[in-house]
Amino acid sequence: MAAKNVIRCLLKKSTDKVSSVISSASVSNHVRTYYTYSHEPFHPLKRAPIWQSAEEAVSVVKSGDVVFIHGAAATPLKLVKALTEHGKKSQLTGVTVCHIHTEGPASYAQPDCEGKKYNDISHISPLGIFRSNSFFIGANCREAVNDGRGDFVPIFLSEIPILFHRNYVNIDVALVQNMDGQMKENETLREQIRSLEEANKAQGQERKELEKRIKKLEGEKSQLESRLSKQEDKNKQLNDNLKELDVSPPDKHGFCSLGTSVDCARAAVQNAKYIIGQVNPCMPRTFGDGVIHKSHFDAMVDGIENLPEHKPKARSDVENQIGKLIADNLVVNGATIQMGIGNIPDAVLASLKNHKDLGIHSEMFSDGVVDLVEAGCITNTHKSFQPGKIVGSFIVGTRRLFDFVDNNPFVTMCDVAVVNSIPVIASNPKVTAINSCIEVDLTGQVVSDSIGTKMYSGVGGQVDFIRAAAVCRDGLGKPILAMPSTTSRGDSKIVPFLKQGGGVVTTRAHLHYLVTEWGIANLFGKNLRQRAYELIQIAHPDHRESLEKAAFERLKCMPSPN
Repeated sequence: MAAKNVIRCLLKKSTDKVSSVISSASVSNHVRTYYTYSHEPFHPLKRAPIWQSAEEAVSVVKSGDVVFIHGAAATPLKLVKALTEHGKKSQLTGVTVCHIHTEGPASYAQPDCEGKKYNDISHISPLGIFRSNSFFIGANCREAVNDGRGDFVPIFLSEIPILFHRNYVNIDVALVQNMDGQMKENETLREQIRSLEEANKAQGQERKELEKRIKKLEGEKSQLESRLSKQEDKNKQLNDNLKELDVSPPDKHGFCSLGTSVDCARAAVQNAKYIIGQVNPCMPRTFGDGVIHKSHFDAMVDGIENLPEHKPKARSDVENQIGKLIADNLVVNGATIQMGIGNIPDAVLASLKNHKDLGIHSEMFSDGVVDLVEAGCITNTHKSFQPGKIVGSFIVGTRRLFDFVDNNPFVTMCDVAVVNSIPVIASNPKVTAINSCIEVDLTGQVVSDSIGTKMYSGVGGQVDFIRAAAVCRDGLGKPILAMPSTTSRGDSKIVPFLKQGGGVVTTRAHLHYLVTEWGIANLFGKNLRQRAYELIQIAHPDHRESLEKAAFERLKCMPSPN
């Protein structure tokens, strides 16, 4: 019996030793062992990130890894460039780069990063250096997807976090961009010095008066430079001693912000094995779910650069007419509004200046919301979820928008799984969802992500909000889709049959309101014959006769209102 106990003891020690070796190997493979029981990025940990150059930071990426890239205005351009160069220089293969739409040139999706192809189709190698995998296709990856060099995942925006939480997509390295409070303070000092230097250059009639002020300003400048120098010395000392500190706080509590793009980035950060942050004081600090404690980063990179901007495009008369129709006839005071991306949602916002007590609960929003806030139209008073606050998941716009959300408690940026949750959306009053589409057939099937076989964008959150508006708790919601009646070539966008390969994003059962510059069609509760009639009435007059004939051939009866 004693001998057996000795053997068991030896076996246990041997097993523990093997487990220790396996654990050590896992650490070297970027498995996050510093979590005890929670993957929440809020709580402080007794560890600190390493400050590195972008090139040093991305060198952890190896062949076969899955890399997540922060999207929209938060795209970490410096890290993306370094990642691409690292892949080429180190001759990596089979690195998957997953993301929603990103900004910049998307160098990882260019032809020089694809795999080798052979004439014999059986010997095509899918393993290039990188392969983009888009959960929503941006303009910079559209060509790669349609040329077969990149991939697209049809998925509701609200369900992207599930891919990470349930390990459908296992992220090895996450590249995100964040705002560091300490660097923000330094940048403020630099801005003050720049302002003083500009004042020193003043010329003209006020020069003599300015000379006296300049002497005073130079004294203040000297003091500011001294403060900045001391602050930078302090930063250097902190960075040099990171390994000895529990945390290196960006603000007094040690938190950074994911800024303009929380969406699915929060879930990626929660589940990635290794996290690299591009620290950028130009990134606005936002409230909500995008807060991450600095101790959760493995590496940080000094990445000061302007965020990518989307300046509003000039709207056509047709788009302005559609916006006015929706604002005047479908949006009521006290409505909770969601709007998609594009000129038509922007045209609606521009036509809402006489509305009151509007609320915003939208996966994204742009500069048009700032105009309505300044006009006093948005109060969020009647909202059930986060009353008194604008709720979003990511933003796309200009520096004016970024400055508006910066450190602004009026705006809450949340995880897209929450923002796009149908029960959460539907809890708000008078939910009015306004989205664009590409093509609609005479029965009400809606194509929103492709033009024929050519992929254009993605599923996004259109269905999430369309459905939530339809089942809105107070019964006063309005699910709205809108589009010009014709293409730029004059072809009708209301068609007898969808183009071959066109993807139905919103089903005929989901579609309630469709708006063109010619009017509003309400299809809810209508049969196919009535739907065809209503849709033909808002088609361009040049196409109505041919659509009526096509409807008769398809339905075997004439379209009619009753």
